[in-house]
Amino acid sequence: MIAALAATLMLVGSFAVMAQQAGKVGVVVKIGGIPWFNAMEAGIKERGQKLGIDAFMVGPTSADPALQVRAIEDLIA
Repeated sequence: MIAALAATLMLVGSFAVMAQQAGKVGVVVKIGGIPWFNAMEAGIKERGQKLGIDAFMVGPTSADPALQVRAIEDLIA
């Protein structure tokens, strides 16, 4: 739980830095559609609007590492 909180705080802290360098920020999560990540997605979108950037979250429907890699590759492409 503490590690998850620390990771979230690091993400939030680095969000403004990333936004200054790019017009789009995508976050890939382990699995989409669960309450924790739904709340996180709402925060990502809200912060993106405040910063004037396209901020979004993507995640596979199952906790499959291969699907996570594919999501990252799709964002890079």
